[in-house]
Amino acid sequence: MIGEIQQWLNSNKNYSEGVRLYQTHGKDKALHKVFAEGCSDFKKKRLNEALLNLYRGDKKIEIEIKDTKEQVLDRTIKADKRWPDERDGVLSALHAKWKPSFAEMMHLCTIIYDVAKAGQKDKGMKKEAGKMVHRILDLDDMCDCIYEERDHYVKHGQLPADQQLVDDLVMDPKKIPLALQNAQRYVREYKIRVKNNLTNEKFAAKLKKWEDRVESYKNDLNIE
Repeated sequence: MIGEIQQWLNSNKNYSEGVRLYQTHGKDKALHKVFAEGCSDFKKKRLNEALLNLYRGDKKIEIEIKDTKEQVLDRTIKADKRWPDERDGVLSALHAKWKPSFAEMMHLCTIIYDVAKAGQKDKGMKKEAGKMVHRILDLDDMCDCIYEERDHYVKHGQLPADQQLVDDLVMDPKKIPLALQNAQRYVREYKIRVKNNLTNEKFAAKLKKWEDRVESYKNDLNIE
């Protein structure tokens, strides 16, 4: 067993081969299921850690816990730096939605090894560790979705779902005064919605849209 795992750890770490090794030698059934459900960056990392634990043995688990906590701190700092320093309403809402999910995921990452270690003697703790693994994966997927929305918005100035919307900017000079009034009404409505839903990026995007409309119509009418 040790020779196979050592060879994998020193290779390019093919995911499918690593899964086969863990299913053969690893005892955590929850991880068996997680690894078999597909590949992701988080799963690759977790698979590497799981096989490394098998290779090192239980006597080194304390080192793994310490290493993981340091990695989590480093990952937290790097993840937060990827958000723009200057954020409009949409980016602020996305960040507010992301932060608690990411914080929970990082917290679980720091304690899961302690729980798994306790699970060697306590079946209830072992079951809890399995639940934590699935929760971490769910949170990781949630964060990935938010990252995609954030990066798309930074690049295109709108959320992915807004790309298919028909541009309803009024161009007829006779209709612009009424369009301005309607846009101002929507601004007031969405300001209230945003205030009451700080993590709803769609409301923030709508507010920005109507604020841009108000500015455009005022420019057309030469209104300060």
